[in-house]
Amino acid sequence: MNPIINDLSSFLKKSPNLSTPLGNFHVGKQLGQGGTSIVRLATYEDTECEYAIKFLLENVSKKESKAYKRFKQAYVNLVNVQHIGVTLPLINFGILEVSDLLSIPYVIMRKADSTLDKYVEEKGRDFDFFKKVFDALTHAVAKIHKSGIIHRDIKPENIFIVDGKMFIGDFDIASFDSDQLVKLHETLKKERIANFFYSAPEQSEPEVGEISEASDWFAVGQVLLWVIRGTTSRGNDPLYLVSIDSRYRIYQLIIEKLIARNPNNRFQSLPAIIDFMKENDEQHQENIRRSKNVTALNLFDRIIYKYMSDLGMSRAAIRKIDDPEEVEDILTYLHTSLNALDLYMTQGIPDWHVSKMTKLDASWIFEFYEVNVKAIWISKHFASGGSFLAIESDSLHPSGNYETAQSYEEVGVYKDIYIKREEYDAGWARINGKLVDVSGSEILCRYLEPTLFFIAPWAGPLSVRENADLLNKVREKYDEQKTIAEEDFIDPGKITRRSEIRIWD
Repeated sequence: MNPIINDLSSFLKKSPNLSTPLGNFHVGKQLGQGGTSIVRLATYEDTECEYAIKFLLENVSKKESKAYKRFKQAYVNLVNVQHIGVTLPLINFGILEVSDLLSIPYVIMRKADSTLDKYVEEKGRDFDFFKKVFDALTHAVAKIHKSGIIHRDIKPENIFIVDGKMFIGDFDIASFDSDQLVKLHETLKKERIANFFYSAPEQSEPEVGEISEASDWFAVGQVLLWVIRGTTSRGNDPLYLVSIDSRYRIYQLIIEKLIARNPNNRFQSLPAIIDFMKENDEQHQENIRRSKNVTALNLFDRIIYKYMSDLGMSRAAIRKIDDPEEVEDILTYLHTSLNALDLYMTQGIPDWHVSKMTKLDASWIFEFYEVNVKAIWISKHFASGGSFLAIESDSLHPSGNYETAQSYEEVGVYKDIYIKREEYDAGWARINGKLVDVSGSEILCRYLEPTLFFIAPWAGPLSVRENADLLNKVREKYDEQKTIAEEDFIDPGKITRRSEIRIWD
């Protein structure tokens, strides 16, 4: 035990009234004790206003120790930044003259109602309180960093609660930026001091890296983890926080990144955490998906309205476009707007997304289907999200790789040369009498006889299962007759739109 504790206790027992320029403070019971200090309760004058007095367990009667210099610089700097509202308010600084040979520095501060560790142990753990801690602590740390302070000892015992608000205290081993604040003691890189359970690896292992703001963010991650489950983590053990409460999903990802061993892999700032939350928040992602779907449908409707402008926006109808220039105009529009349209293609069943659309001589390739486009049927719905196009294909010449006549063939394409599916699978083909490595080729599905393909944005009607039977019947009838009349097409009024699109109306 530090011998100064006994001398201080004996003195205060005899003389409990501490005289300061602000008036007298009556020193009472002990509230807490750390490695270099002790905290006692104090009441001001004859009032019931309570404060906390922190005595540094150092004798400064003859010389200033490193601890005393840190103690002074912490007070001066914290008074300078008290306006940021996240540090425990300080009232006064002084030196208690116990004797001619013993002088003990002290700081008078606002008495906290509790510390985070005591509060959690008393009240218990739940998601709502964790969320309050998360918001308060991350914003508090961001503010002290902006003020030029690296705390270096963030832990539940140093997070104080006053009237339901959280403050950070005990800056005795903090690092202060001399460009913004007073620096009375230079904290050397070799001085690796802090609480083991919450401090970053670089605070005890110099080879990991230098102490920086990222070190405080590591401690924040450990505090948040402790608030959830009552323990910290010193390794790569899985956190499994979602098993406690599914709402911890995003916070588990944040904490895992905060407590990364490598400082460069951690979040370096609060904006980085906020951006991460936005990118991973389910509601945010849903809003992004909705925005993309609305954009895709609006773009698709533009080409629909262009060729059915005489009907206005709210009338439903079927129209066949077989003029070659107009067909090419529609296909070119789909091609140039492909990324935003999020196109979906089907024959009723099967169906696929169209992420690639290219021109190949007289035909078009939709993903991996080669189609010789003859005409385009427009099915215009009375509302956005219900329209689609039906692409009527013409015959394709066989690739020449198969002897027997077929209505459909799968081939590989290597530098615009068709090869057999078997050669595509093997990665080798005989071309012009020579064996060639064709491992970079692509598969292509070719309908040699006329058929129908239906295409629209994914948010449109083609991905709705209720429409599959209607689409199948039309396509099967076309495959049988090789033609179709407008009266045999799908009545737009029978098309079911996606449920979420109906909600957005």
